[in-house]
Amino acid sequence: IRRAPSFSVTLRYVDYGNVEAGVPAARLRPLDPVLAALPAAAVEAELAYVKVAAVDDDAGEAAARAVHDLAWDRTLSVEQHADFRPGSDNAHKKRVVLRVAKPHAAEQTGDAADETKDDAAQSINERLVELGLARVPRAAKRDAARTAGGPELVAALAKLEQQARASRLGLWRYGDVDYSDDEN
Repeated sequence: IRRAPSFSVTLRYVDYGNVEAGVPAARLRPLDPVLAALPAAAVEAELAYVKVAAVDDDAGEAAARAVHDLAWDRTLSVEQHADFRPGSDNAHKKRVVLRVAKPHAAEQTGDAADETKDDAAQSINERLVELGLARVPRAAKRDAARTAGGPELVAALAKLEQQARASRLGLWRYGDVDYSDDEN
């Protein structure tokens, strides 16, 4: 239970991490102590080494659609990369790289199979940057140094970002993006 006003509560489910607001307190029941001892299955995460616009922004909405198209109905593999610094507001979050582990069955034949192999080799993080829907924040290089494979991934992301900039894709359609909102 995250917040408990007098007649309703806001719940965060520990299986998928979704939130439900306005649940009547009368609908709640005590949780079996055996179940309460289990760790939460949902872990809050964000894509490592990339920054995407907020969902209420046009670019953020386009990025959300792209993630949906790249990931929906597919098996994903998750690689955990640099964590947030202990004591920060985001210390509970994980930074991850998502890869398609299993393509759509319909895509496993003909020319589509070759494209799917390429998509599986390239992470969703990389694909968003390549499409100009995400950028590489300044702190990515520093954060990547703490993770095996991180520096190589950030170098690949930076190259993809330069290509998207040169092609004026997505975020770069009007020129450079303001980096003043990068976190340290």
